[in-house]
Amino acid sequence: MLEDSFNKSRQETGFVNWFMESNKKQSINNKDYVLIIFRDRSTGRDTRFPAVVTGRRQQIQYSEENGLKFFHATIETAKTSLSQRIKDGHGEHFRILALTQINLHMRQFHVLFNLQNSPLLENILSPKSNFYSNTIDIDRSTYKGKVSNGWQQRFPHEYQLTIDHIRKEALNVQQGDILLSVFQQCLDMNRPHIMLIQGPPGTGKSKLISNLILQLRRGIPNRRPKILVCAQSNTAVDVIVLKLMMLFRLLKKDERCNLLRTGASNKVHHECRIVFLDDLARKHVDEQIRCRKLRDDDPIYETYYLEGGSLLQTTRLQDELDQLEARLDQIKRLLPENFEDMDLYDKERRGMEMHAKKQFVAKADVVCTTLGSCGSLTDYTQSLRFDVCIIDEATQCTEIASFTPLQFDVKKLILVGDVKQLPPLVFGKECAEAGLKNSLFSRIQNSFIGTNLEGVKMLTTQYRMHPEILKWPNEYFYDGKLTSDPKATKCDGFPFKPYTIFSLECQQNQTQMEHQIYNNEEIQFVLKLLTEIIQFCDRHTSIAIITPYSRHKRECEKFLQAKKITQVSVLSIDSVQGQEYDVVVISLARSIGTGFLDNPQRLNVALTRARKCLVMCGNFADLRDANVWSDLLRDAEHRKVLYHIEEDDEYDDVDTFVEKVMRHLRKSPTADAIA
Repeated sequence: MLEDSFNKSRQETGFVNWFMESNKKQSINNKDYVLIIFRDRSTGRDTRFPAVVTGRRQQIQYSEENGLKFFHATIETAKTSLSQRIKDGHGEHFRILALTQINLHMRQFHVLFNLQNSPLLENILSPKSNFYSNTIDIDRSTYKGKVSNGWQQRFPHEYQLTIDHIRKEALNVQQGDILLSVFQQCLDMNRPHIMLIQGPPGTGKSKLISNLILQLRRGIPNRRPKILVCAQSNTAVDVIVLKLMMLFRLLKKDERCNLLRTGASNKVHHECRIVFLDDLARKHVDEQIRCRKLRDDDPIYETYYLEGGSLLQTTRLQDELDQLEARLDQIKRLLPENFEDMDLYDKERRGMEMHAKKQFVAKADVVCTTLGSCGSLTDYTQSLRFDVCIIDEATQCTEIASFTPLQFDVKKLILVGDVKQLPPLVFGKECAEAGLKNSLFSRIQNSFIGTNLEGVKMLTTQYRMHPEILKWPNEYFYDGKLTSDPKATKCDGFPFKPYTIFSLECQQNQTQMEHQIYNNEEIQFVLKLLTEIIQFCDRHTSIAIITPYSRHKRECEKFLQAKKITQVSVLSIDSVQGQEYDVVVISLARSIGTGFLDNPQRLNVALTRARKCLVMCGNFADLRDANVWSDLLRDAEHRKVLYHIEEDDEYDDVDTFVEKVMRHLRKSPTADAIA
């Protein structure tokens, strides 16, 4: 919350505008919906009313007294008796509470309103219409997988390119089937279509997505589609971008593809910044300014610049060019002499960067961004169009969020997700009950229940988990359909058993709020256990603690920092989907009630992050009555991987306690040989 002063105001018809100064770093932003709170001097009471930030400008200005930086903001509210009293000076101090960004909600209304113009409207309203059925012929002579009937005869060149790519990239049969099926649908861009791909944990959906994008770009030479790739999280977007950057190196010169990553600058992976829009625009403008300055200062550079650098081959000019480069640092340090010039300079630069961004977006062949950021692409051009849109993590986003990319006239929508993992995060009981928690993916998938239509293509070969880790999630969530690739899941020589559960009797610390749950005894046990585990692992072994509760997560992080342990990451269940680690320790924290833990999808995510070793620790007293947990614990007892730590064990002597536990966790010397 901010305490600020309004230095002047202006009344307009029905509204009052205030111009505000603030030196607070945790400031409000443009288009924020805010609550203004002020204390009336005559009554001593707080009064509050809503307003909207309609403008915000950073002011490079420093106070002579304390050196603080200020900004100016314009806040607009309805003209009422309250706003008039503020104008008349009845308030001394104002506090401003940012509630939400109103433009995000306005964009959602805009998306819904324009859905009527989408080529995919009929597919969304009636999913079974114009959908592919399970009638695919098999040509074993050319490919071990399935291919759609006839298209290899109608498009032999494109078909052969796709088959060659599948073999070269070592895609498995199902990945190849899906790539062929989707590619076939995209050959006819005049027919709007929605495709669903279910990717259970570790089945290579990111690999499939990136290879599909590459093949769509190179396999349709007469019309290479413009592709938009979205996901709910920045992590998922960056994973795809990194894979695309590697794959695009395979392209020939005439197949070159312009890849672009957009979104919030502080959320982009550092290796993706080479294709990040803001950085590309900034570098482009820097080069323009540098060239302009050098051309103005040296006629010789103008000759060099216009002739495309051919003069670099001339020894006579090499020394002069070296001198020019040496002066670049001086040029970069040139700043306007006063703040008015600085404002003009900043304004001109912003204009140049915006122009550069428009050019980059217009020329991009593949744009990758989050669903939350893709709507802002309209800031660069109103005529932007994409032929194909791929949404990863499609089961994690609300249906309305899935509609956001459709404003770009998308004709082929590919939804990739897993209904058995995290659903959309919706705040508010009323919203959940009204159906907002359902995804477009799940609604379309449910519409095919009881029909003979194949609504979803499913990946079933997993490359992440040791088979013992996969066993229970596979049976409970996926009806035993998943199989493990023997080469990818081989863990010979790893010193720990793949799957172990420790039933503790640690009691959670007493707190009144759900998100404040933590268990100090369990934290001490987990941290000591990890200290022992690290001693048997090399420094490249990735290790993580997963916990459902934010307070428990913070307490774990404090212990790790105090012990200076940097090899261990601590993550919440909501943030860990899509990630994987060699060793995962799940710390449940809770000993009273079930709360968040009574959610099968969250449990599935937690159980499927580990590659080589999964350890679960918790007090299961109350969880045994929950269906999903009772099934999990019965299975663990049957497989003899559940170890009960009784009350008479010495909790005070943590070292002795963990030493006993390690005997259960470590493999016997002959375990790998027997396996």
